Amino acid sequence: MRSKILNITFLYFSFYCLWSFIFTQTVFFPPVSLYAGFLLLFILFVVSLFESQGKKALRTECVVWIPFLLYTILGYLISVDGENILYRIVCVLLLLLASQRVILEYIPQNFLYWSGIFAAIGIFIQFLLPSFYDSFILPLFTTNRDRISIWIENGYGFSGFYYQLSHADMNLLMAEALIFCFLFQEYKDENKKRLYLYISVILIFLAILLTGKRSFAVMAILIPLMVHILGKKQIVGIVTALMVGALVVYLAVIYFVDHIADFSENVFLHRLAETVEEIQYAQDISSGREDLAKPAMKLFEENPVFGIGAGNYVKVSHQYTDVHNAYLQVLCEQGLIGLVLMLVPMVYCLINTISLLRSRVSMHYKTYIKYSLFIQIYFALYSFTGNTMVNYEVYFIYFLAIAILINVKSACLRTRKILSYNYEIPSSMQQAH
Repeated sequence: MRSKILNITFLYFSFYCLWSFIFTQTVFFPPVSLYAGFLLLFILFVVSLFESQGKKALRTECVVWIPFLLYTILGYLISVDGENILYRIVCVLLLLLASQRVILEYIPQNFLYWSGIFAAIGIFIQFLLPSFYDSFILPLFTTNRDRISIWIENGYGFSGFYYQLSHADMNLLMAEALIFCFLFQEYKDENKKRLYLYISVILIFLAILLTGKRSFAVMAILIPLMVHILGKKQIVGIVTALMVGALVVYLAVIYFVDHIADFSENVFLHRLAETVEEIQYAQDISSGREDLAKPAMKLFEENPVFGIGAGNYVKVSHQYTDVHNAYLQVLCEQGLIGLVLMLVPMVYCLINTISLLRSRVSMHYKTYIKYSLFIQIYFALYSFTGNTMVNYEVYFIYFLAIAILINVKSACLRTRKILSYNYEIPSSMQQAH
């Protein structure tokens, strides 16, 4: 029997991850609405957890993350940052909930898909109908309105219905993940619907290109290939896929470089073309991230063990933003202890997910494993260039992936126990043989 509370919890959780900016960045709500919205999310998770009947042992994938989350909460307690404390507590509640209850059927697939399509529509409206966008959509934003206009004037990228390019990209990438992991399998025998899905993927990828975020354009191609290759059991299949993929990439790069002048004028590919030209002329392609990394490394060298404290980089370094590298930010703010506590569970969960994907599990569970792996790879890669440990939207999505892994692992173990029980040979029969 489906739980209405769980259904509401995960639908609202997904909305909060992808669209909560409307509470703070638009004219629809006063900024304080964000905290009211988060309080509702917190209450829903608490109620869902206490609604569970009985207590089950915590999965290892849950236990390994608790030390880092508690260590981070302690850091924010010292900094007196209640908002970030509560965000981490929600992550803990999510992992505990996944250990106690079945959550897979409550992942709002329709919402995640249409959310991505809606984000793509917004980007195409801004690209194709700039006057309409400037007159009716841009005025809906508050704090980031000028920056959105500057992005267009400088030919940087289109954010559509979002106030940030990276947030629009995350929404698009989550829709791509859903199509790749769930919908292609669900409609594998329905050609018309599969054609519709292929068109959706193309539109999503074009929208990602229009945002001008190079890392997301690469991830939109790379992550599905990685999930596909890592799911193969035979080494021959893996090597073949890698060789074919490498050859395609090599030929594409050669063609791209040879025609760089043409691509520089292309609205979809000009940002990638600019990157190639910057590499050729030995220029900085990190969009100023090197200037953020240098003070972070200096602060780490001064405080190597415990760091300068969670959330203190901007305050101590006097920079305008965070490091834009989650690994370096954790190293700077939480020291070697924090980095180890972060990397160990990340790698452990990633290895376990790949192992589970390549094991003999039903296709139903395999789709969820792929989805979890897709998000984990996205988080690991984006952490090199993004503020994944600062932006709650990103790490909320990541811990949803870990919660899915916990649920699938528990379900597989339950199935194996049932099979083992059903096929156990009675001792009397063993003696007879």
